[in-house]
Amino acid sequence: MQSKNEQESQIEKISDPSQIAHLLKKLREERAIFTAKIPKKEGQYTTAIIDVDAQHQWIKLDELAPNAGHEQFLQHKKLHLYTKHRGVEIHLALQLQSVSRDKNIAYYLVNFPEVLDYHQRRDHFRVQVPRTAGLRLAVYNTDKKECKGEVKDLSTGGLGARMEGHLDAQLGDRFPRCRLLLPENAPLILDLVVCFIRFQESSRQTQLGAQFEKISSADHKLLTRIIAGLQRDLIRKQR
Repeated sequence: MQSKNEQESQIEKISDPSQIAHLLKKLREERAIFTAKIPKKEGQYTTAIIDVDAQHQWIKLDELAPNAGHEQFLQHKKLHLYTKHRGVEIHLALQLQSVSRDKNIAYYLVNFPEVLDYHQRRDHFRVQVPRTAGLRLAVYNTDKKECKGEVKDLSTGGLGARMEGHLDAQLGDRFPRCRLLLPENAPLILDLVVCFIRFQESSRQTQLGAQFEKISSADHKLLTRIIAGLQRDLIRKQR
């Protein structure tokens, strides 16, 4: 049976500096709070990103709270940060470069990470979509041109698709009013948030993984029926 439970985790190690910077800037804009841990030390602290400079290879962090975290960081100079962004767990390891104060509040300059762990925990049942099902996805690229592709797997929480050509997006980007094209129903209009994206030069296609954002109860019910039908078809083929 070609289906899977989305409770399985998928960890992607992102090493592209532009992708890391893009995601960290989104987290800064959304004022994400990070849990901070000092390696081999007990205790958890909180901080936030103040600024990101990929060109000069640094990140500016707010002072750790409570103050015991600040003192430990100054002593050990290493830090692990954790946060959750649109259902995805993010982790990065950092090294202290310098510390300064502004209006008696400390801030830190830390190294720009070489790798960022992007840990997607899927909470919905996902079914593989055969080509014969005819499920297609249409999104508008940054140049306002429509980009279409085949849906490869589907759940009530998101989808995977193989898009035609180069889809200009990065992790965490949002595609509003995408159309999920259904053979026997009117298209579903959905907002998507990018969880995985990779362009394949050889095939000139983009592999896309995305979560649905703010899906309505009616659309949720329709997706549930579609997924159940796909699952029944897969079971029949294996008998």
